[in-house]
Amino acid sequence: MTLAAASYVLAQLPTAQTSAAEASFSPAATIKCAVETLEEAHISRQPLNDELSSKWFQAYFDWLDPRRMYFLQADLAEFRHFEKSLDDAAKQGRFEFPKLVRQRYRRRVKQAATWAEEFLAREQEFTNHEELPLGDPGFATDDNQLRERWRLRIKGELLIEKLHGVPLQEVTDRLRSRYRRIAQQAKDMTDERLCNIYLNALTASYDPRSSYLSPDTVRMFSESVSRYHYSLGMTLERRRGRYLIGSILVPVSNPLLMKQIVGWELTAIRTADGETIDLVELPSDDLIGMTLWADGPLGGNAVVILELLHPVTLERQSLVWPRFES
Repeated sequence: MTLAAASYVLAQLPTAQTSAAEASFSPAATIKCAVETLEEAHISRQPLNDELSSKWFQAYFDWLDPRRMYFLQADLAEFRHFEKSLDDAAKQGRFEFPKLVRQRYRRRVKQAATWAEEFLAREQEFTNHEELPLGDPGFATDDNQLRERWRLRIKGELLIEKLHGVPLQEVTDRLRSRYRRIAQQAKDMTDERLCNIYLNALTASYDPRSSYLSPDTVRMFSESVSRYHYSLGMTLERRRGRYLIGSILVPVSNPLLMKQIVGWELTAIRTADGETIDLVELPSDDLIGMTLWADGPLGGNAVVILELLHPVTLERQSLVWPRFES
């Protein structure tokens, strides 16, 4: 599987001469190296200054909370004094700001997971006229507004599956597992993963087609050259915490179908025996690792089932899809 192409890629890997201690991940060294490389080698030749620092600040919150389901306006206001100093901090290798935001993010995600559990346990009333905005609603003003967004999100997800004939208990269990997994992801977020997110927010501030590749991701791609692996034969574009099919890279039996599914959201991948990878808010590193290797959750299955959702009409379909051996 190939993620959307980038015009410029940053990677930090320890050399063969480094000791075991030196080879351990260092956010400070990584950030300093990334900033130096961007300023010297990015095609824009744009220095990291206060203007880019402001863009970076916003992009970081956009990356962590693209659907505006976690942070409050008050959170951004509280951290606003960092907005024009991220450039100076990065050049000094300082990592305090992203770690402070991570602390708040973990708390907000934990609260959201509690709300999700509460609403999943309720008996739903689907005859009321209610609306769930699909665009960017902005960050919530307070806990009550954020809690209401979660009520509507859970109800909307249940309704979509109900309309497609999925038993209520099945979808309830699936959603409960999803939001517990997302809460655990936030709790387990390492400094390396946080640095990955933080630097992707920076590269996106320079150019939306640029990205940072973490050492783990580079290692996976390096191993794929010599190690037996699979591909889904498509590009996936991460938008607002979801994965949309960007293009089909290999010929399939139905060319018309190839065009029809471009732009659809890939919500999950499952095997014929029921093993399922839920992709909603799944980090891209995890997505690559889970789908690439034969010893991953998809195993050596030559065919999988893609669970697709149209981002506008909310039509859902299950599509049998080949895995391509490499």
